[in-house]
Amino acid sequence: MSEIESGIRNKHITKYLDHYINSKINFEHAILLKGKWGSGKTFFIKEYIKNKKKNDEKEEMFYISLNGIEKLNDIYRLVVEEKYSIGKKTRVLFGGLKALNSLAKAVNVDFSKVKDDFKVEDLLKIDDKTTFIFDDIERVSSKILTSDLFGFIFREFIEKGNSKVILLSNDEELSKDDNYVKIKEKLIGKTLEVESDFESAFSIFIKGIDSKNFLDEHRGMIFQIYETSSYNNLRLLKQSIYDFDSFYFILSNQIKESNASMENLLFTFLMFSIEYKKGNIIDFEKFYTSKL
Repeated sequence: MSEIESGIRNKHITKYLDHYINSKINFEHAILLKGKWGSGKTFFIKEYIKNKKKNDEKEEMFYISLNGIEKLNDIYRLVVEEKYSIGKKTRVLFGGLKALNSLAKAVNVDFSKVKDDFKVEDLLKIDDKTTFIFDDIERVSSKILTSDLFGFIFREFIEKGNSKVILLSNDEELSKDDNYVKIKEKLIGKTLEVESDFESAFSIFIKGIDSKNFLDEHRGMIFQIYETSSYNNLRLLKQSIYDFDSFYFILSNQIKESNASMENLLFTFLMFSIEYKKGNIIDFEKFYTSKL
């Protein structure tokens, strides 16, 4: 059983996505995974993709973040980059001859034989065997209307290609758009809320770090601090854990061997770190006094 599948809170989402992706039915709609920023949506879906591909290496699943895109056609470019593993260092700007030649080496295409009206989307194989995951839906440029974005995804990936589409967003932000409810009714067939899953995330956060054993031994304390903060932000927790690990690395063995001291240190460090990242600490002395 995979680590994410062992988490209880979102197990129903895993099962539903399996049904949606594996089914031969042409659903003609997308699945929306919603949750507040930092709730673990991206973490959940990336672990889900990893486990799906582990079980079937031929699984065609592409994760694309739409954060900051300014044009709808940028979606094609992002999908091609993901499909052909074109990273930042080898990224090409589609359009010029030099760019096309660079891309040709990656995709084994002879661009000297293509038509003058070649488009990036011509490189994509969009069909019912492919799943596209679009994250950060609410973070596209304000130049793009929500109605246009959803219409583009529906037309190009669902209607034309019969592909499976999973969207991730902070639904509260999208709901600020007056047209969102009407658009959602047409495109979204099912909305599922990703809950903050501490157990699944924590095990992965501490993998390979110096303080792994110590943090694992104090998992219960860390969970209590996380729950007490009432913030339910896994991204913030991850940052705090890594900050502590950097501090742990420079501690002397004498300090590390004092269990009582280390427990107090961990509690104080995480409490201050989380509250600071939440923006609740401006005056340290005033904050500390209020907690006594």
